[in-house]
Parts: sequence; structure tokens; C-alpha cells
Amino acid sequence: MKKKLLLLVCFALHFPAYSDGNCNDAIKSANLEQASEHCIWSTSGDLNKDLIFGTAGHKFGSRLLPSRSALLVKKLAMENNADFQYFWGFILSNLYQSQGKKYRVTERAQTNMWLTKAANGGNFNAISYYINMHLNEAIEASAPQVKEDAIVYARYLVETKMPGAENLLKKVLAKPTVENTTADFYKRVEQYETLPKEQIKKMAKALRNGHTKSNQKAMIGTRFKPDIIKSTELYEYLVVKHNDTEAGFILAKIFLKTQFEKALTLMRWSAERDHGEAAGWLGDYLFCTGKKDEGMVWLKKAQKLGYEYAEDSIGEIEDLGSPTTCEESWRQ
Repeated sequence: MKKKLLLLVCFALHFPAYSDGNCNDAIKSANLEQASEHCIWSTSGDLNKDLIFGTAGHKFGSRLLPSRSALLVKKLAMENNADFQYFWGFILSNLYQSQGKKYRVTERAQTNMWLTKAANGGNFNAISYYINMHLNEAIEASAPQVKEDAIVYARYLVETKMPGAENLLKKVLAKPTVENTTADFYKRVEQYETLPKEQIKKMAKALRNGHTKSNQKAMIGTRFKPDIIKSTELYEYLVVKHNDTEAGFILAKIFLKTQFEKALTLMRWSAERDHGEAAGWLGDYLFCTGKKDEGMVWLKKAQKLGYEYAEDSIGEIEDLGSPTTCEESWRQ
């Protein structure tokens, strides 16, 4: 699938079906609606889908060999026609194939330059693009500059008395930036002992992975540098204060390569408290290190607890004589 630099379709031009009108005449008349009607068409019957997948028909040639129609659009853009500045940005982003990874930064910069010019010139589609970059529900928090741009354009819409602009500005101001979200997260981390167990578990996981998502609607959360030391501290607290077996199992996995005996103790502790995966791991380990009877006991317990791979280990023992999960370091 063609990688988009920007996706303008959802709030941008609503293209009617292709007609046989003269594309160049429509552009020369500086009529954006007619230009879009005569110069772009669907090849599948669904233009939005075609634009997403890069299969729309158009009369603009290619990035390296732009057609006469493309040059006419660019000329109007260079003459500070905000509508055609937006249209040229749209063409660069949605109709032209990228030249490859090496050129994408430059291509993105060119597209953004024209969209910024269009937005600053008052083009509503370009303004909407920058506001929606910040308000996009798939992203938990935006970069500070993205929010600043959204505020500027939302305030412009308020000044022009566009209906609903004041509520839009409130939404823009209310949504946090990455810095806001990260600062709030670390503030809560420092107070973790006062928080419910489930919140501590989420924070410990976020610290381990370097990624948090407090807004459940968002597909993309906030990323930061992982902090395994702080994460370990939270997991240890969960074990000591809440007897949390999942935390014990995760701690065991963290310590496996650096403090094996501690990891083994934690794995057994979690297994004894009915953590299925811990019981399965312990069963594999014990069987592989010669304690076959005890290992089988733990594997059967893991199976009863619903750990799906316990059955695989038991089957491998019956067929091969041992689980395929045995590690050489266990035998040393």
C-alpha cells in the first residue's frame, strides 16, 4: 500500500464522479471544485478508498514528470492562491507516489510547506488538517508545536465567527501535549503507594515498555525512555503489599538473566499461588534439570490452571522424552 505523508481525505475535498470536462480550463479559471471534478476520478467506484490506496485516476503526471495540469496548479499555488496551495499539497501527498524512503523527509517537508501556506491564507481544508492533527482521537497526545498550530488556527476560526469555532477552540486547548501527559504520568509514579493496585500494575508495565496510554480510545499512546529500575520497584511493591502473582511472575522474568536464584524463588512463589504460566515454567525447568516427577506435577497443575502451553510440554515429554523449552544454561 502506498505510504501517505498526510491523509487529507477525511475532512478535505469531496470529489464528485469524473467528467469529461477540460481539466486545464478548470484550473485556469481558479475554480477548485471544477478542477477537482475534471482532473481526479475513481478507478474503483470509491474515490476515498482509491486515494488511500493510491489508485485514483488523475491528470497530474508524476512527481518527477508533472503534467501541464500539475504545473498550472503549482503556478496558482506560487501566486498565493490559498485554495490551490492546498490543492498542490494534496496532489503531492495523495496522488504522487513517493520516490522512496530516502526522499520521504523532503517530500513531507514540501507538502507541509504548501499546506501551511494554504492554512495561513485562510483555506479551510488546510486549517482543518492542522487542527485535526492535534485532535485526532487515535493519538493520546500531540507534540507541543502541533498544539500551538492548532490553537492559532482555531482562534482564527473564532475571529471569522465560524459556527462552532469556540467549542472547537475549547477542545484544542483541553487536549494535552506529550510533555503534559509524560509529566502527569511521572507525578503519579512518584505517588504510586497511594494508588490502587491495578493502576500501579499499568504504570509498572508502562515503565518497563517505555509506553503509556491513559486514553483508552487512542491507538497511539505516549512514548518515553523505559525505566526498568523504577518498574522493578513497582513490581516488588505489588508482590510485597498486594501478593500479586502476575507481578511476581514478571519480576521473575526480569531477574532470569541477572539473578537466577531470585528469579527461581519468585517463579515458585507465583506458581504456588496458582499462577498458570509460572507453574508451567517451573514444571519445564524442574523436568529439564532432572526433577522429572516434581516437574510433571507442576506441568499438570499449570494445565489445570488453564495455561495452554502446559499441554504442549506434556505431549513433548511423552513423544520426545523432554520439553523442547529446555535451555542449556539450566543444566549447568
